[in-house]
Amino acid sequence: MNEALLHQDIGSLKAQVVSMEREIGDLKTAITAANKANAEALAEIRTTLSEARGGWRALVVVGGIAGAIVGLLTRFLPDLGGG
Repeated sequence: MNEALLHQDIGSLKAQVVSMEREIGDLKTAITAANKANAEALAEIRTTLSEARGGWRALVVVGGIAGAIVGLLTRFLPDLGGG
């Protein structure tokens, strides 16, 4: 009688192990898919930030050039007026 219960417990434990292995496999698949999606989102964020960084640089250069032109004009325009 005792041996029958032992075999029953072993069979139950084997079934639990198989079920857990299946669940672990499903979790690994889900984690892999989530990591892939996160990597794609991160790449998109990096691209956007890179484009924004380039835009800011261009804006600063244009602003600097415009400031220099305005500075030169205000410096030399009064002299051109004959005053």
